Amino acid sequence: MEKLSFTIDNAELVNENIDSQFSLLSLDFFASGRNLHDTFVSEETLMRTAETIKNCPIVWMYDPILNDAYTHSPEEVPCGFIPESAEIKYRKLEDSRTMVSVTSYVWKKFSGKILDFFRRDNGEKPVSVEMSVYETEEKPDGLLELLDYRFEAVTILGSLVKPAIPLARATVLQFAKEYKSDYTKEFSDKYSDIDFTIPQNVKSNA
Repeated sequence: MEKLSFTIDNAELVNENIDSQFSLLSLDFFASGRNLHDTFVSEETLMRTAETIKNCPIVWMYDPILNDAYTHSPEEVPCGFIPESAEIKYRKLEDSRTMVSVTSYVWKKFSGKILDFFRRDNGEKPVSVEMSVYETEEKPDGLLELLDYRFEAVTILGSLVKPAIPLARATVLQFAKEYKSDYTKEFSDKYSDIDFTIPQNVKSNA
């Protein structure tokens, strides 16, 4: 099994609500066709594997020398996540490739300086998807086709990183103000029939 990462064009901070608990990251995270790592992904493989982005963390690491996000590192820390309930979306690009996108959460309170860096850098940062590759095949033109893989994480990177997925981008959108409202919208009310109230005898013992 091989580990690969693909840097996405940029992430853009748009219309952020200073009163909200989170920022919403609308992420173009991968595309069919050829990329700058000389690998190829068919549209069929793209659609079959896209769902594996769900439950992946959004991670980053601070670089004190550049005062920016760093590149991939074992010391990366989570600053958000892509929920199981996120909707995977597809759209055709002008060059006939298919772009796949998803919405993720970025914590404001627990994400360090990363949102400050978005604002400082005109709202844009590159990000990278990391994946475990299970099956490949060399094409007649020398490109390596990815036949089966699983996404593992999305890393927010420093602004000097060159993108590997042409025309991909991510946009940080405005969230609703109230945490309870945000949570309900994202995760539905599938636990509404469960009573999480602390029993009176437990309260008394405490």
